[in-house]
Amino acid sequence: MVQHSITVLISQIHMEEYEGLMSNYLPQFPENYQKRVKALRLKEDIIRTLTGRKMLQRALTIINIQTEFPNIEYSDLGKPKLKGELIDFNISHSNEMVVCAVALGVQIGIDIEYIQKIKIANFKNMLTTPEWFEINSANDSDRTFYDIWTKKEAALKTHGSGLHLPLKSVKLKRNCAIIY
Repeated sequence: MVQHSITVLISQIHMEEYEGLMSNYLPQFPENYQKRVKALRLKEDIIRTLTGRKMLQRALTIINIQTEFPNIEYSDLGKPKLKGELIDFNISHSNEMVVCAVALGVQIGIDIEYIQKIKIANFKNMLTTPEWFEINSANDSDRTFYDIWTKKEAALKTHGSGLHLPLKSVKLKRNCAIIY
């Protein structure tokens, strides 16, 4: 019987880490991964990406999986997976925060979003009627929107489809998400 466990790490990025990550950490990766990281245009995106990878290594160590640089493969829809392992993981970042979740024996998805003032009306077609009502009747509509959004995106990432499926296809009920 496979034991189920979930490990979640969260970190804040620091711009002063950029040079060290680029000169000491990135060169340890395979060439194709280095090229993907270097193709990112913003320093912040590079730091978030490398911080996420460091967090993945740390989370694997916590659950006693010893690997210097995990061998990651991607599904047709882009969901990352550790090659040859019964371990699922997901990384998300927004603004200065990065979160990494690693699960043994179950699938996992995670999302984090920086809460800022947005035009919620721009997202109406992505939400169900009950969600739209909940957001518009809330005391803090931005926070309610992000609460719904992150749950739906995490469910789609768990499913492996990411945003390739419409957010409306995810129905939230209590602490469950059902994808139609």
